[in-house]
Amino acid sequence: MRQYPPTQRPQRRASRRKSSLRILASIVFFSLFLLMGVFIFSFRNNEPEYVPAIVPVEELPQDEDVLQLVPTPRVQLRDTGYLKLVNRYYYITSPMDYSNIVYAWPTVAVRATDITVHQTLLNAVSALFATAEGRGPFFVTSGYRSVARQAEIYENAVDRMYVLPPGHSEHNLGLAADILVTDVPMSQMSGTPEAIWLAQNAWRYGLVLRYPYGTTHITGVAYEPWHFRYVGRVHAWYMTTRSMVLEEYLEFLEESGGFAVELEGVEYHVIYQQDGESIYVPETLPFTLSKSNRGGYVVTVAIETAY
Repeated sequence: MRQYPPTQRPQRRASRRKSSLRILASIVFFSLFLLMGVFIFSFRNNEPEYVPAIVPVEELPQDEDVLQLVPTPRVQLRDTGYLKLVNRYYYITSPMDYSNIVYAWPTVAVRATDITVHQTLLNAVSALFATAEGRGPFFVTSGYRSVARQAEIYENAVDRMYVLPPGHSEHNLGLAADILVTDVPMSQMSGTPEAIWLAQNAWRYGLVLRYPYGTTHITGVAYEPWHFRYVGRVHAWYMTTRSMVLEEYLEFLEESGGFAVELEGVEYHVIYQQDGESIYVPETLPFTLSKSNRGGYVVTVAIETAY
């Protein structure tokens, strides 16, 4: 064994102690850095964590004999557009029926009396506001926009993470509304009791929070606690209770082919079909049809009258 002079041994021990202290300091600093990152991430945008209300449902089999599906020429069917996907990558490719675009005022409170929306969306927003029970008050600050108007907004936008190009915006469909709270600036709406209540309860009227926190990598749009899209009640229920955005929901329908469920006394059958000359729809039962804009159609059947 190599022998060190007595004068070198204390120096070696001191060097070891200094090295250990440096390692310990590095561990403490790294741990504090991780904790700070978690803290900042958790409170960024002041976005609360909430669990949507779970409604008891009964899953049902897809019984084609009950539905009595028959092939029908696509050109004879009305596309509601309720589930039509438009985002940075998908745009409006076919003419829209704007005959149902109506003034939102005086049915609901608005920022300006010239705001228009789809009649179905107006019915849903009106019912949502009516059940607010002292929350808010809420008002609609934006609804339908023409492609020309969208182009103007897009060109002048300071941050395009909140604005989509013309033809790519849900506002061009007339099925989206920006909902704000009186006396609460848009920039401060996140995390308010009103914002949480809207996100949790909008599904009951067929609406979904379209751009939830943490989904920008999917939707291509920054978190917007004010932007709501009409999709229909059973679809809004499914998306909200499973924390899905429209992109994910359509992908789920494409892979699964659809589902059937009894929701609060109404039996729904959701059927996804690939685009074709004919679409299979019920011969006698009420249904709605929507193009997905991803190469397919979604048929929604309600066995009983449903909102």
